[in-house]
Amino acid sequence: MSSILEVYKQNKQFILDKSIRQVLSLAGDGRLRNNNNTCQEFRELLSVIPTEYLVKYANECLDDKFDDSGLVLQDIINQAGKRLDFKVEYGLYQGSKNTIGYDGIWDLNQENSIIVEVKTTDAYRINLDHIYSYKRKLIEQNRISETSSILIIVGRKDTGDLEAQIRGSRYGWDFRLISVDSLMKLVQLKEKLDDEKTIKQISEILRPLEFTRLDKLIEIVFETTQDIQSETIDYPEIDSEFEENDKQEHQINEENQKKIEKTSATSRVNFYEKCLQKIELSLNINLVKKSRIGYQTPDQQKGFVFCISKVYLEKLGTKYWFVFHPKQENFLNYFKESYVVYSCGSEDNTFSVPLKIIQNEKDNLCTTEKEGKIYWHIHIHERNNNFYLRIPKTNQTVDIEKYRV
Repeated sequence: MSSILEVYKQNKQFILDKSIRQVLSLAGDGRLRNNNNTCQEFRELLSVIPTEYLVKYANECLDDKFDDSGLVLQDIINQAGKRLDFKVEYGLYQGSKNTIGYDGIWDLNQENSIIVEVKTTDAYRINLDHIYSYKRKLIEQNRISETSSILIIVGRKDTGDLEAQIRGSRYGWDFRLISVDSLMKLVQLKEKLDDEKTIKQISEILRPLEFTRLDKLIEIVFETTQDIQSETIDYPEIDSEFEENDKQEHQINEENQKKIEKTSATSRVNFYEKCLQKIELSLNINLVKKSRIGYQTPDQQKGFVFCISKVYLEKLGTKYWFVFHPKQENFLNYFKESYVVYSCGSEDNTFSVPLKIIQNEKDNLCTTEKEGKIYWHIHIHERNNNFYLRIPKTNQTVDIEKYRV
């Protein structure tokens, strides 16, 4: 019998159309128990499900409770931790006398672990002493450091009583509190960013921070806004002498160009999604969104950055124009295999180019520098139904047809 992940690979919509209760029933025997087959299948599926569906599933666990809904929510929350780039150690569903009853341990680094406790409601007072004992026991086992903290994740936004309980206890500097809704919003925000420094700062919000001085908080807000704004450069403008001369030389037909741009504007909403689907189907892989245009395989062995371009008409043919940012290179350097996916005009002309090809030619590409930041221009030309990466400073081309997917 096929696992639920195999079913998802064969027919994504079949799984995505179902409620979380129905999804769980298709995994193993449908009952979550510590380290059983259902647990393994279910977590494998969650690792590739789009974040918008994790949000949907979490809300269903809170609004329409069912057998094991609390355990399902626990796994969803830990998957959210993974998508915030924490190294996640899953806790047990049902603890025992000789085990520590945490729901998860999230690590950014060895000195700043977060012990996670998931609560579907805060209607009852929580035994803070009992939860704090998890920290002491883990420290005694040398699994976390003294600077580690505890994060309580609750199903409701109205947490006034629990907040007061924490503030009035001796554990005020050890505990932090966040709703499921806000945690999921943090994941969705992270997926709109590309700057590694900003992403790490976003994750650090979940740790106890002293905000008497507000500079650190303002820095996080400012850099997050800057990161989002900087990524509006999907279609770069001509802003160098070389590129202006290049446009004049090839005499772009302005009337036809407007028709192309109008068509591109109406279809661009689904452009990225179609390119993503094409890569997954062609390479027989599932990809997990890590940033605005960055994706990885669940085993973290392969990384992809997706870039799209509208059509630029020239006298001699067609050109496609992309930008390549240092932050994209930094993201891809993490993986054993790294690719820049260039989709030229539509998903039908998509190329998965190894990062090393771009890196080898980087010094011979045109660049733009603004406000202390630099990016490279990638020009791909289509001639006689063949696609080439143009290297301007050497007046050479690289045939990329071998990378077509």
